[in-house]
Amino acid sequence: MGFRQIEVEGDSRAVVTKLQSDLEDPSDIGALISEAKGQTRRFQECRFLFRHRSGNRVAHALAALRHSLVTDLVWIEEAPVEIETLAAEDRRWLDPP
Repeated sequence: MGFRQIEVEGDSRAVVTKLQSDLEDPSDIGALISEAKGQTRRFQECRFLFRHRSGNRVAHALAALRHSLVTDLVWIEEAPVEIETLAAEDRRWLDPP
């Protein structure tokens, strides 16, 4: 799709910290962390950000939706109304007036 800069959000502070670190991760999930970091080479910039679960309801809604699907779906410019509504609410949580 040609994305050059991305932000990856997660609600596990420990995992996000490992992804942000330049050090090799010797933990049980070290191979997964290394693989995720390797995928970032495709982008000009990739930032890993921690988001508290209450400010990231879109991710949880999408995960729940995925479990009910039989095939994969990709939304390019539009998403289901429920997801767009949650995204707007999440943005308000992150950027209070």
